[in-house]
Amino acid sequence: MVSARRTPSLPNVVGMEEAGVAGVDISSFSDVAALAKTPRPIVDLLTRHFNAILREPETKAMFFARGYGVAGGSPEDFQRALAADVATWSRVIRAADIRFE
Repeated sequence: MVSARRTPSLPNVVGMEEAGVAGVDISSFSDVAALAKTPRPIVDLLTRHFNAILREPETKAMFFARGYGVAGGSPEDFQRALAADVATWSRVIRAADIRFE
């Protein structure tokens, strides 16, 4: 992972900004998705449960031991993160003139 900032799981590794390289953040994220037609009350219930699991010390420790951070959040947070990634990588693909076959 090439993150702009230090991650809690690797506190002694400087992030790119601290190293003097601005604008570089190639971190990744994982999420859980449901069908677009899933009723909002069910989405909200799942979100509450997943966030509760991610707050558990054992869960955090398991992720941190593998070099991952834990964030949780809302469906809207996921939409923003996904949109930002699509925008970033679309620019990279266009700039590098990458063609899919």
